Amino acid sequence: MRLLALLLALSFVTPAVAADLKTLKAMRDRARKAPAAQAPDLWYELAQESRSPARLNQGVSLQLLDQENKMIEKSGRPPIFREALSHLDTQRLSMLAANLKDPEVSVAMVAAMHALGRDGEAAAECRSALAQWSPGDVPTVVDACKECRAQFVVGAGAASFPVFRHWIAAPDAGEYGRGLYKGLGPWMARVMMVGGSDAHMLEDGFGVVIGDPSSHAAALARAFHVPFVALTPGVWPRDPKLSAVPVGTRVLVPRPGPNALAARLLESAKRQGARKIVLVQPDEGGNVELEHALVRANGQIETVTYTAGRREHRDDAKRVRATGADAVVLLGPADESADWLPALRTAGSPLLVLGTDDLDPEGFHEQARRALEGAIYVRTFWSPSDTTSWTDASSSAFIAGWAIGRAIAGGADSPRTLAVALEKGVSEQDAVAAWFDVPHEVATIDVFRVKGGKAEKLP
Repeated sequence: MRLLALLLALSFVTPAVAADLKTLKAMRDRARKAPAAQAPDLWYELAQESRSPARLNQGVSLQLLDQENKMIEKSGRPPIFREALSHLDTQRLSMLAANLKDPEVSVAMVAAMHALGRDGEAAAECRSALAQWSPGDVPTVVDACKECRAQFVVGAGAASFPVFRHWIAAPDAGEYGRGLYKGLGPWMARVMMVGGSDAHMLEDGFGVVIGDPSSHAAALARAFHVPFVALTPGVWPRDPKLSAVPVGTRVLVPRPGPNALAARLLESAKRQGARKIVLVQPDEGGNVELEHALVRANGQIETVTYTAGRREHRDDAKRVRATGADAVVLLGPADESADWLPALRTAGSPLLVLGTDDLDPEGFHEQARRALEGAIYVRTFWSPSDTTSWTDASSSAFIAGWAIGRAIAGGADSPRTLAVALEKGVSEQDAVAAWFDVPHEVATIDVFRVKGGKAEKLP
């Protein structure tokens, strides 16, 4: 019964394919005669149009697969398709692979990588392709990969895991798309984006993954050596015995790094007339990264440490006053900062209170909100320049899309080159995380002042 269904399906496909050969040959002639500037797009269009119907699922019998392959070869399309592929560069091959898997694209990618001297990545594609296709059904891949036997590589293949195929394993996929368009431009139309948490990288072959660093998507990205951008901070497992961090194993975070936040906060404090700043940090927890960044930016800055969880801070506030500072940065969690505020206000003349969006007045009770009046704080996520309506999640998705789009537009054509390009685009990093460098025309770090119990954006 299944054989009958297959033959009926192919019987409907074959006449249409045969009738289309004249058009395909005309397209091929135009591509052959086209100027060098126009030819790549014409060959890409021909490759799309001449591609044969998708091969059957490999769970069917070998007899059915053989029948399908014979009918495809008789259609006359494969030679045209292969010629078109031979004229495509690695980025256009990635575009083609993003929309429909085909072993012929893998063969063309291996050849293109060899021609560029990128034998390691050619070998990676060989291993990835042969893991996805049965060698008996794709002899062209086996033949193309004979020279890859001497190459030992670990990584995802450029055609099997195309960088034009993205898995957004998180909400705000729409904002990711907006950011991707800003970074990538016209090629955005050739990107395949899949959202949700149910996708399977092994079957679908994604060249980049975006999501939560604690999710199974992140684990799959690590397993397949595919670039991963974390929309939220998190712990990325690494070997503590290694001093170096291999490319692609560091968490890429599309938020401002601690150095950028520290610079923006100190700049805002100076504008408000602050001359000396003291840091208030709990002895456990708190924003340690920002504390270190502030100390790096201002070597004269002092730190007052308090017992984490303590509710009464009158004596602690006296220690802060003894430093002679006229501004204080609260680096503890919001609930502990709320306990600090009244003590800072009653210990003498008011200090300028500084911090991050943990000081947003919306999260404080009435007494703390009154004590918060005049405080200055910075947002811990980027505010894209085209609108003011952003949340932490949507901003992170937008910046992730922009960073990936910029890297691909700059020439990234494989998981390996994309990982390298993304790491080159960071402004600061440590052993675990890296933060993107975002130019002012793309996004800024907003600063707010508390006035009348509400947040007022400062220029």
